[in-house]
Amino acid sequence: MKCQTDANKILHDNVLLIRYKAYHATCNKYSHEIAAIQKYLPEWQPAFNY
Repeated sequence: MKCQTDANKILHDNVLLIRYKAYHATCNKYSHEIAAIQKYLPEWQPAFNY
C-alpha cells in the first residue's frame, strides 16, 4: 500500500516540523538562560530528540 506509506511519511514529516518549531520557539524563549549555561559550557546546546 504505497498510498498509506506516503501518508505516514507526510504525517511523520509534519510531526517533525512541529517539534522543530516548538524546539526553536523554546530556545528563543530561554535564550538568556542558554547563554548563561554556555558561559561555563561553551559547546553546550539544548538537545533536539526526534
